[in-house]
Amino acid sequence: MANASVPTYQLIEDCEATNKALYKCYAAVMIVIFILALPLNISVLHLFIFKLKFWKSKSNNIFLFNLVLADILLLFCLPIKAHNFIHGERRSGNETVCKAMLFMLFLNRGASIAFLTVTSIDRYFNVVHPSRKNLLRALKKSPQISVLIWLLLLPLTIPTMLRNFDCCNSHKTDTDNMDPTRMKVMSVY
Repeated sequence: MANASVPTYQLIEDCEATNKALYKCYAAVMIVIFILALPLNISVLHLFIFKLKFWKSKSNNIFLFNLVLADILLLFCLPIKAHNFIHGERRSGNETVCKAMLFMLFLNRGASIAFLTVTSIDRYFNVVHPSRKNLLRALKKSPQISVLIWLLLLPLTIPTMLRNFDCCNSHKTDTDNMDPTRMKVMSVY
């Protein structure tokens, strides 16, 4: 009787979604986000490249341009995740696709955080210390700072492609010998 009130948890090893209707709803949301975000991000890229000439203007525009590039990495993952969710899979069974998706998702997350931070620092110094000449020399190197951020993020995200981190069938364990409390800890989104 005590077991009836215990919720069921899905193990990391399980590739199939237990609640397929919920995952189809997730897929629909991802498709809507993709349909709305792709043209908007492309229009922002068009604006930056052809209208603003971002490479000749303030450093903040270069950081925002790189933030848009990071968002496009996430957009490439959405149709694949939606396809998997529609077919009742939590993640791709193809190891190459799974690792590439993890790489792009981790690179997107790190780049978004880094470029938002650099943009915030840039705006802070432009508002609080507008007459600093040393800062202006540093900010004129914003293309180099952007390249440095991307180059620093690559070594942090490449290990996701080398390991079997979150892909299907990468966490093979014997669930019969597993402690029930450990199974609760291993529950996944």
